[in-house]
Amino acid sequence: MSDVFWLIFGLALGGLLVWYWVASRVRANFLKQLDEAKKQEARAAEFAKHKVRQKEDELLNLRSRLEEERQAARVTQTRLQADQQVTKSISSQWRTLASAVPAIWRSTKVET
Repeated sequence: MSDVFWLIFGLALGGLLVWYWVASRVRANFLKQLDEAKKQEARAAEFAKHKVRQKEDELLNLRSRLEEERQAARVTQTRLQADQQVTKSISSQWRTLASAVPAIWRSTKVET
């Protein structure tokens, strides 16, 4: 009976030792994988931050280009309005001159 007891006790103790050894290995692997996953997440987060910064820079560049284009459009519009005013003024002067030409022509006709 005591041999059976020691046999069961030995098997139980051996089982516990094997379980402890396996658990410590699995735990070490688990911790190693967890650490690697954290590192990968940190790298992915840094990559995402870098991409966001790049997109923000692109947006700032686009905004500045848009503002430059708007300013150029305002200048062009101002010049166009000035040209239109000059054209109206010249057209008005030509009309006045054209209406005065026949009268001037009649008054300068020399009768022979």
